[in-house]
Amino acid sequence: MSHHQASARIRFGYRFVTLSRRWRRFVDMRLAEAGLTDATWVPLMHLAQSGDGVSQKLLAERAGIDTSTLVRLIDILAKKELLERREDPEDRRARKIYLTTAGKAQIDAIRATLETAEAEALGDLSDVELEKMMEWIEVIEQRLMNKIEEARG
Repeated sequence: MSHHQASARIRFGYRFVTLSRRWRRFVDMRLAEAGLTDATWVPLMHLAQSGDGVSQKLLAERAGIDTSTLVRLIDILAKKELLERREDPEDRRARKIYLTTAGKAQIDAIRATLETAEAEALGDLSDVELEKMMEWIEVIEQRLMNKIEEARG
């Protein structure tokens, strides 16, 4: 591998991390303008994407946060009546998380805000360009997921 190739690979990782952070900061800024906090929108979106009746453990894993943090967020969101805990019919000791009607309305508001923010950020990139980027992101993501699974044993 040439120095230039190695350098491009190192720069890619750094740029990807930097882009991810900037993207998140921009999206958080737009969502904050709409009255939505990071603590509100992240777990709600992961719950919406996972489907109702998700365990706290699975939701924490998908949201990328530890279970104890998620429990506190669920308490906050439940007090706001955006989600609710229900007994798991298969295991009475366990609880599943469900969106409420208000939670589903909040998801619609989040999606609308995200759509606007993404349109701003992506600007004049064509659908073809975006699809190609998504293909490469999926390749890298799958490779990373495989490596993580291998490391877990």
